[in-house]
Amino acid sequence: MIKREGAEFFEEGISEKRASINYGILLHRLLAHIKYKSEAESVLNELHIKNEFTEEERVVLSGALKKMLDHEVVSSWFGKEWEVRNEVPVLIPGGRQSRIDRVMFGKKNTVIIDYKTGAKKDQDRKQVEGYAGLLTQMGYPNVQGYLLYLEELEVVEVLAGSTLSLF
Repeated sequence: MIKREGAEFFEEGISEKRASINYGILLHRLLAHIKYKSEAESVLNELHIKNEFTEEERVVLSGALKKMLDHEVVSSWFGKEWEVRNEVPVLIPGGRQSRIDRVMFGKKNTVIIDYKTGAKKDQDRKQVEGYAGLLTQMGYPNVQGYLLYLEELEVVEVLAGSTLSLF
């Protein structure tokens, strides 16, 4: 359930800003269930049948998903050569918990993807760098990190092969 706050809650209809936020949330939720390109459409339909989103939203999400999976870089993240974990819980030094949106394990490298909606922030890069540092310390090889801004379908490389340390 999405909690709506502030003046928008009392508006007739839905504001453009709220619609954009909802779109990002729905796309993020959809991506959390998809490991490979071949299962994308069936996952979309399954979530629609479970009333995760309306028919109108399903059509919009289907178009966005197709565009993503046709994107040169993004498409490569959904290949069968990866062992994929979505929504990976991590414990950050200091006791905070977080979730990595997508981690892909290959034979010689590990790739972190963090999905973002809304405006770009410096914190976005720092978050992925922190995740990469944790995975590197855990012994995962050649950790790479990317941000995927969902609305613009923009890929930002954060790390091309990590040797970061948090300490």
